[in-house]
Amino acid sequence: MNIIRSFKRKIAIFMLALTPLFFMTSCDEDGKIDWDQILSIFLQMLGWNKSPSDTEIPIDPPLTDDVTQPAISLERYFPPIGDQGRFGTCVTWATGYAMKTALNNIDGENFVTSPVDLWHLISTSKKSTKCNGTNFEPAFDALQSRGAARMSDVPFTNSTMTCDGPTGQGNSTNRLGQYRIIAFTAELSSVNPTGMTVENLKGHLIKNGPIAIGARLGERFMKWNNSSVISSDTEKVQGQHAYHAMVLVGFDDSRGVNGAFRVRNSWGPTWGDDGSIWVDYNFFITKFCFGAWIAANPGNTLRASESLRAAGSTNDLEMEVLKDYETADGSRVVEYNVRNIGLGTISADKNWSAVYLLFRKNRLTEKYILFQDFYSNEGASGQISSNSAGFAVFPSGNTITNVNIAPGSSAAEAMGGTRFAFEYRLPLDKNGDKLNGDFYMVLVADAFGNVDEMDKENNISFLTGETGEPIRIVNGKITNIPTQLKDIRTLVSESTPNNYSGIEILQTLQRQFKNGSLTRSVQQEGGLRSGKVAKQVK
Repeated sequence: MNIIRSFKRKIAIFMLALTPLFFMTSCDEDGKIDWDQILSIFLQMLGWNKSPSDTEIPIDPPLTDDVTQPAISLERYFPPIGDQGRFGTCVTWATGYAMKTALNNIDGENFVTSPVDLWHLISTSKKSTKCNGTNFEPAFDALQSRGAARMSDVPFTNSTMTCDGPTGQGNSTNRLGQYRIIAFTAELSSVNPTGMTVENLKGHLIKNGPIAIGARLGERFMKWNNSSVISSDTEKVQGQHAYHAMVLVGFDDSRGVNGAFRVRNSWGPTWGDDGSIWVDYNFFITKFCFGAWIAANPGNTLRASESLRAAGSTNDLEMEVLKDYETADGSRVVEYNVRNIGLGTISADKNWSAVYLLFRKNRLTEKYILFQDFYSNEGASGQISSNSAGFAVFPSGNTITNVNIAPGSSAAEAMGGTRFAFEYRLPLDKNGDKLNGDFYMVLVADAFGNVDEMDKENNISFLTGETGEPIRIVNGKITNIPTQLKDIRTLVSESTPNNYSGIEILQTLQRQFKNGSLTRSVQQEGGLRSGKVAKQVK
């Protein structure tokens, strides 16, 4: 029976290749092509149950670094091309067999992940019966919590598997660490569609490795059998079952007219170009791909290729956050200090900034800079000056503080106090309405990387609820901030592996500072631009 099914699939590919002849013999009574009949075999081979939703994993701002590398291939890290057969298990073949195995090989571990075991690990409430599809997040979650067994222990023998009933074995040595959604279109989610650019995807391939993707397929893709670049497709195949999970494994600027991405499929080596396909850059980001995810093994940090430590530096700033409270007029005050725990003096002429940032839970793309405390020798020595007129070095700074910080001292102590108090107001959202929802607040010292430091981890201090939960904002009012704030340097924990680390926040701020987008996002609060000095020494 399995041989017959495999033969049927190969015949379907062959018949689709003979499109004109096949169309003549595959029409309904009105002479229209019966696509359900022609593509019924292929539709069993998909299995991404795409559904619009507000994802509960962080959404990173797109990488905007200039990518000068003309090509990259990660194919050497992958196991042989898989073949999911007639089962709608493409998600577990993409995330488990292909992507997780490649991540293992990159780390020097020879562990081929079983897509069958991963399917069985996914909760029955998060997958269809009869192997008829699931989504990316349940597969990644299962890899995080349980790991998946080796292919040799739970094989896909004779291209058969029991879909419903078995319990997955798992393997704790094959667990996943973090994962992120890095790009999606409005078709996948209406919440801030972002990241679907050639530069973003190329940058992540270089910095983070393989990318799991979800795509909508047409009949040209399904019958592909050569190494040329696909740059367009029909839209005959529609609906939920036209979506498919695969893996992005490389790119080549010299392929085709515009350059192309290399996509690895799970339909066996007889399909496409030995099981893979080249997809034109423009077609990929405008029509083909609707979502993209990156992942990392435990111990690895996503997007950590940029070093934030300066070799040989003895400088070390530490952010200290004390209180954040509401005043009688509805504004808020945060009390904080910046300490110098290094061996060298931090001079004002470094032109560095402390930034207070608010971002929606799991969505760093929706961020608000509450204030920017700029340290520079442009202002009066030993004083805090308003920046309402704008200073030359950093015109977006709200205030200018001109002090040098000696080793073992702090910015507030250099001005005769113990802490700073900065008054601010919560912003409105992008629609001009009061904020509502779950947020995190974070104070960042040297947010834009102007000071060479031996340690950046302590530059960040997160503000959360009493037990580390997000700050809850209702109609523009914070409802759950504790009286005594805790010293929280990262949101990442074993129970929340996909939250942001401080280093990720810093990398994002510095990247956006370099390309100019951060400066444009600084809140232009009228009170801070009218001559009012919102910062005081206490």
